Amino acid sequence: MRERRAAYMPLCHKCGRYAEYLDVESGRWLCAKCIASIVEYKFLRGIRLAKPRRGDNLVMVCRGDLQSYYALKTLIKVEKAYEVTIEAIELAPQPLCEELCEEEGIKYCFEEAKHDTYTDFRLAVLARLRGARDPLLVMPDALEDLAVYAMSEVWLGDLRGLLLDMLFRVSYPLSGVSVKALALLEPRLAARLPPAYLLASSRELLEELSRSTPSLPYSAVEALFELTAKLRKKSIKTS
Repeated sequence: MRERRAAYMPLCHKCGRYAEYLDVESGRWLCAKCIASIVEYKFLRGIRLAKPRRGDNLVMVCRGDLQSYYALKTLIKVEKAYEVTIEAIELAPQPLCEELCEEEGIKYCFEEAKHDTYTDFRLAVLARLRGARDPLLVMPDALEDLAVYAMSEVWLGDLRGLLLDMLFRVSYPLSGVSVKALALLEPRLAARLPPAYLLASSRELLEELSRSTPSLPYSAVEALFELTAKLRKKSIKTS
């Protein structure tokens, strides 16, 4: 019976091991080891697209969720490669990343806060960093975060949160990574940390729509970034 069940298990497209995760973007099954390497590659590619400068100050923006912890842990690997410095600010109900920052000798600042929407969080970050000297902000938003933010806030006319992108250089290295993939890589953390602002209703609606249109989250994020780029370009011209 066990052999029969194993025979029906999908195999990893890259290495042939038993797969644990279906990558919707590529349509391929992957094992945990291969998805880890792919997620890290996407993360580092996202950082490169932001074009960090030598001596740059990278500010990891954390909000006490799985996405923030994974992003910070992976960002630490960037520090030596790009000759940059990293600091972390965490706006959350409870500190999650403090211990990791202490272990790695990273400057850390915690502010107890609770936000109901992505817009509220982004405005809080803007207020916290106003006056900062041209840092490169690294946001923790994963694919679903940005898709829900676009569809439930930006598309409904609330553009206030995009002011963050107008005033700072901002990187979204997890924009092409699903929260589900991160949960596979950090199962213990995922079990005790709910997604920050992915409310059950929003999460269920996104999953329902994605079943019939798997590309929907990716399309929403792509459209969000296009809008942000146009607004940023316009703000530069008028400044």
